[in-house]
Amino acid sequence: MLEPNTKALCVEYLAAAPCNRQKYALNPLYVGVGEGLLHLAVLHSYDWDMGGRVALFSLPGALNFYKKYGFVETGYAEDRMIHCELPPAAAQALLEDKGLI
Repeated sequence: MLEPNTKALCVEYLAAAPCNRQKYALNPLYVGVGEGLLHLAVLHSYDWDMGGRVALFSLPGALNFYKKYGFVETGYAEDRMIHCELPPAAAQALLEDKGLI
């Protein structure tokens, strides 16, 4: 954990179909769905007094998606899942970049 004794919104599942990824997109309307869900999680973290902190387990193949938004690896689970957390400074930068705060 990045900051001991702090709360973080825990995302249990965040997934978008590969066909919605930009390089595969058949319909541009759905491009960015995963990013939008991530923004929503960060906003809820602020609403629930968690300071923008978000924690989740990532599949190895999805780790770069989270890292590009500022998530940091903090550990591993037995099933190869990678525990990641979004620190408050990265959460604020993420939302400011999109004009959400």
